[in-house]
Amino acid sequence: MSEPLIVTVDGGGTQCRAAIFEADGRRLGHATCAFANLVTDFEDSRRHITEAIDAAYRDAGMADMSERSDIAVLGIAGAEIGDLSTRLEGALDFATVRVMSDRDIAVAGILGDRNGTLAQIGTGSFFARQHDGRLSHAGGWGLTLGDECGGAWLGRELLRAVLMTHDGLLEGSPLGAQVTSNFGNGPDGIVMFAATATPADFAELAPVLFEAHESGDSLANHVLTRAVADLERILTAMHVNGGDLFITGGVGVRYKPMLGATFRDALKEPAGDSLSGAFSIGRALLQS
Repeated sequence: MSEPLIVTVDGGGTQCRAAIFEADGRRLGHATCAFANLVTDFEDSRRHITEAIDAAYRDAGMADMSERSDIAVLGIAGAEIGDLSTRLEGALDFATVRVMSDRDIAVAGILGDRNGTLAQIGTGSFFARQHDGRLSHAGGWGLTLGDECGGAWLGRELLRAVLMTHDGLLEGSPLGAQVTSNFGNGPDGIVMFAATATPADFAELAPVLFEAHESGDSLANHVLTRAVADLERILTAMHVNGGDLFITGGVGVRYKPMLGATFRDALKEPAGDSLSGAFSIGRALLQS
């Protein structure tokens, strides 16, 4: 039998990434699929995870994994809630399976054992602080109750601001007119969209918001001024012991130049990422 491989998965509100590694760290294959958030939709997330893993094996030239005794480490949004991690572990057929939150593999890959603060901001968001071996978390509670400053949060806040312009509570702008037009030139389309929209649906508005901000749009400035203030408030609470500051994720990197000097001076580029964190956890399991 060949040596076990390490299968890693990073699942979030917009996409799910999978990669296959040898024990020495050489990546053999990788793939990307649709979202994997166990709270938002367990069954679709499970399907997307399986599709991403299967595609990563195919990318590695191993279409048939039935005789492999591989180790799988999955960091999936929502896995820390209730029995969702146990349910997903039971649905996967590997010699060893570990399902944990996406924040756990991000911390392992980006912070490791060093002091510092991590703000992971993609479709959703979460924050972690590590100081002298003690780790604390904040956020990551989903769009309804949190995910401050994430792409879905920004999309929702943009639509809220557009409705406020309709009601005469905020001044209109080209961005507001564009969004209104996209939803049928009135509030009804926005309300109907929001009634069934997933976090990924809301997050599709975030790039439009940032582009409008770069052109000086007043409504975009209104939304992002609040977002930056909220982000700095969270970072002030989380970064109390100093150390390096890592802001990651497709939305997170857009905030970096908007932050105050204190935070910009603490910023560092991460040496790893969530998949490398999952790999390090898998290698420890392989060696145990």
